Amino acid sequence: MEIRHRDGKVIPVLYNASIYRDTKGDIAGVFAAARDITKRKEAEEALRKNEKLLAEVAAKNEELDSFAEDIGDDIGDVANLYNISHQKSYIPHGRHVSS
Repeated sequence: MEIRHRDGKVIPVLYNASIYRDTKGDIAGVFAAARDITKRKEAEEALRKNEKLLAEVAAKNEELDSFAEDIGDDIGDVANLYNISHQKSYIPHGRHVSS
């Protein structure tokens, strides 16, 4: 709920109200209180932004992990080609025989 202050500013509030009754059960009065929850709303918004940012960072980390694996594979392929080119005979499955 929001309340408009006298100066026109709108403030988010948590509003509670209770009805008081007399001994006959008739309404004798009402107690109402409104608590300014501006800081709470600001904290909730900051939390939402942080959660979104964290999800974006996690997605980027996954992309980087995949990229690092690909680079590692490429480096391994280059190393194997280098080893093959400097050997007289080559046995598949990573076992090299040099003279």
